[in-house]
Amino acid sequence: MNRNVGTTFKTELNRMNSRSTKICTQRYNGGIPLFAMAAMALLSMMKPTGIEAFSFLGDLPIRESIPLSVDETMTRNPSRRNFMGMASALIVAAPLLSDPTLANAAQDTTDAKERFVAARKELRDLIDNYSEITAKGGGDAVRSRLGTQGISSNLFGIQKILKTLTDDAEDLVEYTEMMEEFNAYYFQAEGAAYQSMFIEHSSAKGTPETILKTAKADILQMEKYMDQLAVQLKL
Repeated sequence: MNRNVGTTFKTELNRMNSRSTKICTQRYNGGIPLFAMAAMALLSMMKPTGIEAFSFLGDLPIRESIPLSVDETMTRNPSRRNFMGMASALIVAAPLLSDPTLANAAQDTTDAKERFVAARKELRDLIDNYSEITAKGGGDAVRSRLGTQGISSNLFGIQKILKTLTDDAEDLVEYTEMMEEFNAYYFQAEGAAYQSMFIEHSSAKGTPETILKTAKADILQMEKYMDQLAVQLKL
């Protein structure tokens, strides 16, 4: 009878361990996570104690099957104590090791902040040297500095950068409104710079110079909103 009770208990323990492993595997979609592996390894190393010992002790009566306390088990088997410490460390570290999403998100935010600072400097340089830039390259040169012609400008992909930093804003609503205003002036400036390249060959009124002045006015508005975005991001 003692053997049957012990065997039944051990069978149930194995069934629960198998079910827990299956759940962990489904949750992490990448095999058995570290903490499940540590738990299984720990179970395999443990010597029979308490009720579980029935399946090993055979005909010994219940009163002779004395369960060991956790402290006694640790004292009698130092290597098991070391393993328990290692298993605990793995359990704590497992979420970070099995799911790198949080680490990647933090890195993306750091990179986006650096690019934001660089883009802001690029915009200031465009304003400071606008006359020289347009004299040499016209509207095409302005578009290059805005990042809509080629990918060498620090303003290239600025919309994606601003969107990535949304969660870091002090006020989400204000940040979103400022970002939309910035984007509106950005595309207006790009459109004016592009139009200046063909104005002489179209029926529209104006000259390349007047259209480029319009583009500069939009660029100044871009800087205004970018400064406000920087305040929101504490940059």
